[in-house]
Amino acid sequence: GSVGNVYMSYKLAGVLTLLLGVIGAGMEKRFLRDAADEALDAAVSSGPTLHLLALLNAHTRHRRPSAASKAAVLQERCLGNLRVGTVVNGGLQGDAASIDTMLLIRSLKWGLEGREQAGRDAARKSCRRLQRAVGATRFGELVDQSLEKDTSGKLTIQKAAGTGKTNSSASSQRGMT
Repeated sequence: GSVGNVYMSYKLAGVLTLLLGVIGAGMEKRFLRDAADEALDAAVSSGPTLHLLALLNAHTRHRRPSAASKAAVLQERCLGNLRVGTVVNGGLQGDAASIDTMLLIRSLKWGLEGREQAGRDAARKSCRRLQRAVGATRFGELVDQSLEKDTSGKLTIQKAAGTGKTNSSASSQRGMT
């Protein structure tokens, strides 16, 4: 029942935190980092995607850049598994309808501000996925609601998605990717 689900959620959150910590630790034992990396990839491929996405949201702000970057990459893969953005202006379908979009947008902002390129690229791709799914107007509204007092954060998200006032620079960058 629900007690089992709460327990599983608690355990999954602990394991996720531990594995991201191993990745971010810069340990000499490369095999441990590689094993943690493989375990996280397997979890995203076969685990409860919506739940993992919710847990990963907080980790894009991890104090270790490599762990934050990995969280952003896994977050983007979760959105892909949930098929977010596969139907232009199709909204958030199926399980994706349960995504906490305000938390996701704040998390994407942290990913875009991360120190590692892979994490920033994944966060940018996630922004484009979400914007494609909900449409430019609704995406703008969600960004405004999520980051109401964070003007620079709003611009960062809008630029990453290729919408808003920074559209001309985002369009020219899109042609290069």
